[in-house]
Amino acid sequence: MHKTVLLIAGFLLLAASSARAQQTSGTVVAESYSSEEVIFQNGDISLAGTLTLPKVAGIRYPAALLISGPGPQDRDGNQGVFRLYQLIAEKLSANGVAVLRHDDRGVGKSSMPKTPTNYRDIINDSKSALGYLRSRKEIDPDRIVLIGHSEGGTTATIIATEDSKIAAIALLAGAVVANFDQLLLEQTIYQLALHRSINPKDREKFPQIARLVLTLIEEAKAGKPDSAVTDLREYMRQTLALNQAETFKRIRCPVLILQGERDALVLAHHAVAAARALADAGNKQVSLRIFPNLSHTFTPSPLDQSVAEEKKNQISPEALETIQKWIAEVIIGDKGSR
Repeated sequence: MHKTVLLIAGFLLLAASSARAQQTSGTVVAESYSSEEVIFQNGDISLAGTLTLPKVAGIRYPAALLISGPGPQDRDGNQGVFRLYQLIAEKLSANGVAVLRHDDRGVGKSSMPKTPTNYRDIINDSKSALGYLRSRKEIDPDRIVLIGHSEGGTTATIIATEDSKIAAIALLAGAVVANFDQLLLEQTIYQLALHRSINPKDREKFPQIARLVLTLIEEAKAGKPDSAVTDLREYMRQTLALNQAETFKRIRCPVLILQGERDALVLAHHAVAAARALADAGNKQVSLRIFPNLSHTFTPSPLDQSVAEEKKNQISPEALETIQKWIAEVIIGDKGSR
């Protein structure tokens, strides 16, 4: 158990309502890129992943680092049945961009932590991945973009303020100014209200896991320490202490914000608020796109009964195309090899 494994009742509700069939549609044929298994370190944690490299000789590639959302996920992002990260990597590497994606600590081929994991540990996992990318001779270290999904978007914004060499960041269903506790309450109330009338103050009607996480948050706020390796109170304390409004004021690189209009976990108004915060702070390179009827994983909303069964878990080709074209514009441009 790591990151916000208990993270949100909504993540579990989403998985239960929409997990149906393995996502395969949209996979790019690997004739235009190669895949390499890699391992790198963050202290005593070994992180295993896949580096996809375009098959273009004689140049140093621009690159993207994929940063996963909450909960234990492997390098492909297959929380439930979705392989969002794999499809992003294939799309980008087929179009000239190297991509590194990795198993979260304690997942897949990455090692299990021996002590409780806090949020700074997760940020440093991504920084170690970034360092590995920069160490590769095939990669142009000045043209690396961070692509953060869900909570990974928050991680990307923090790294962008701490590392001036980051070329750009893409926030996929992860552009938020609000903190975790407010998101938890909002998504829990929203998802319950989709099915029946509720009183937002009646927490006894909340799903059990939401009540457990709220208790965990209160323990974190009260200063209760971690004891078991699976404890998350310090993780919570660090996320609750974040000031994303201030973080956004310090981001000067290009920012892409993609959001599903029917996202029941991070409601679409957060993307609008984040884009405004960035622009109001003087960032002139903000691009916001909200996709009608798409969910947190950029698949059709599970509430839409008109979607054909075979397309219910299909990740939006338009979303993948939007990421690829944005990177081509802001990172590749007309810049040649180095």
